[in-house]
Amino acid sequence: MKSNIYRTMSQAFTGCAYLFLYVPLLLVFLYSFAQLGEGLSAGLTTQWYADLLSSADIRQAFVTSILLAGLSAIPATILGTFLAYGLSAMRTRQRSAASYLIYLPIITPSIIFGIADMIFFNYINRYTGLLQAGLPTMILAHITFELPYVALLVYAKLRTIDPQLIDAIHDLYGNQGKVLRHLLLPVLSPTLLGGFLLVFTLSLDDLVISFFTAGPSSVTVPIYIYGAIAKKGVTPEINAIASILVLASIAIALAGTVMRKEVK
Repeated sequence: MKSNIYRTMSQAFTGCAYLFLYVPLLLVFLYSFAQLGEGLSAGLTTQWYADLLSSADIRQAFVTSILLAGLSAIPATILGTFLAYGLSAMRTRQRSAASYLIYLPIITPSIIFGIADMIFFNYINRYTGLLQAGLPTMILAHITFELPYVALLVYAKLRTIDPQLIDAIHDLYGNQGKVLRHLLLPVLSPTLLGGFLLVFTLSLDDLVISFFTAGPSSVTVPIYIYGAIAKKGVTPEINAIASILVLASIAIALAGTVMRKEVK
């Protein structure tokens, strides 16, 4: 009897959690079809999605966001993998200190991280003329906050590999290149793909770090949404943009799931 009560309560709490997570997203999607100033009672319209396609500013913001996410996620995945491999090769005491330094960018508030990046890039630009605020500085800033996520994911996977497998390859006169090609890459491929997709989506919806490192011509979708809300409030156009971002995130997650299964 008690077990049935606990099971029912657990299911009820789980249902409430899902409602709390997804009802706001559903409302955003529904109100993206609303008439301006009328709500859903006045009927549905696809006008706002048509306006998005015809707006050069919004199209450019989407292009900038995708470029930023792709050009930062690729090097972050590569560098994070090397960092994880180096971390796994350290001694226990060294690994503890290095792990803390990897966790630090994750637990640091984004606004502090963004301001620090802005000050650093301004300092470099003042004395060298390099790294003027724009897409390149945004890419560098995104790499720095994405890299720890990939490193921790890959490191956790590396810890599951039996060291005796590496010793066996060496016993068969295999060099480090064969260890990488025949053991590490096949085992790590799903994790690398998952890490890449994770940091891609993190970059895609980042506002704070992008805001502090962006130039006047490097407006991403989150920055565009923030500026539009500050000027006009939440409009159906904003809901339409948010709906596209949500659908894009879902598509990326589904694609990652399918690709990881094929890799395995």
